[in-house]
Amino acid sequence: MRTLIISLALLVAVTSPAPAEYENQLEEALAEYEKGYYSTAFNKFLPLAKQGVAEAQHHLALMYDTEHPVPEDNPGLANWFRLIQNDEEAEKWYRKAAEQGHVGAQFKIGHMYNSLRGALFPIRLYGYENNKKRAVRWFRLAAEQGHPQAQFKLGMLYLNGYGVPKDYVEAVKWYRKAAEQGLADAQNRLANMYHDGLGLPKDYGQAVEWYRKAVDQDLAVAQYNLAGMYWRGHGVPQDEAEAKKWCRKAAANSFAAEQYELGLTFKGFAADADETLRVQYYSGTVDFFRLAAELGHGEAQMRLAGHYGLGQWVPMDHVLAYMWANLAAARLSGENAELAAAARHAAAGLMTAAQIAEAQKLSREWRVCGNLGVVFAVFQ
Repeated sequence: MRTLIISLALLVAVTSPAPAEYENQLEEALAEYEKGYYSTAFNKFLPLAKQGVAEAQHHLALMYDTEHPVPEDNPGLANWFRLIQNDEEAEKWYRKAAEQGHVGAQFKIGHMYNSLRGALFPIRLYGYENNKKRAVRWFRLAAEQGHPQAQFKLGMLYLNGYGVPKDYVEAVKWYRKAAEQGLADAQNRLANMYHDGLGLPKDYGQAVEWYRKAVDQDLAVAQYNLAGMYWRGHGVPQDEAEAKKWCRKAAANSFAAEQYELGLTFKGFAADADETLRVQYYSGTVDFFRLAAELGHGEAQMRLAGHYGLGQWVPMDHVLAYMWANLAAARLSGENAELAAAARHAAAGLMTAAQIAEAQKLSREWRVCGNLGVVFAVFQ
């Protein structure tokens, strides 16, 4: 449901209707697009876009955009998309529509500048900080028209001080506007602001209320955050059983995989960082792998086993290396399971019989979200 709401929000246009002489042509193009006949739609949108029809410009930009989903089940159409997708063309047509007040295009061009992605043309042309300022400009225009994702993104920029001076009060203002429209990510962020007392008085009760609204939309990070409220007794009576229930829901949703991906991202950052930042990024890498492992992510468990076995960014511990490799071997399949089993065997070769027995006992006793002290330590 949340994905559907977001998808619809991206396509909403608050702009002048197409000139009467183009209305029928635009309807035909939109119908082809909705049916998935993208190449036909493209050929119908292009002349309309050149005539200044904002909705045609927006949809043309969507297809040029490298973030447009490619229909992999249709090889011919997938190849067509790969041939035409071009972020510079997307930026050009988003801008033309955005300058006419098209709210969806304003959001998308803001997103392009904010994410610094694709062909890196915005960085080449404008530089990092100027890109963030351009993102602020376009997000604000869309936010003022009521676009919930633009409101949320503008709140994020104020929270972090990107493109604007850091301002928690403004961040709260825009989070709230998006949250009141039902955007789950904004509801979760607004709850965080209440929890931490940023931009408004600390209020655990309000934090719980907004976490619950996001949880009702099945947002995994909100499930994790609600679990933390029960674990700590913030805004609700302390209840370990409820904490574990919501932690496991988050783990079974997408939260474990998200933390594993964050670990990989931090590892990539570390490779290019200076010495001071490298240590911080590697520490973050292990923290995210550890959290994902505690949430039952097999690949994270295997990587954590490797870190303990080598003493890489953590103290060397063959018992923990064996335990995590053993758990990973049980969760993974194919070649990955074989690699985990090999890591377990390597750890065993360096352990006493008593240590192996201890590691096996830890494996048997381990449960998803069983160690809440570790689960919630990463984001203290």
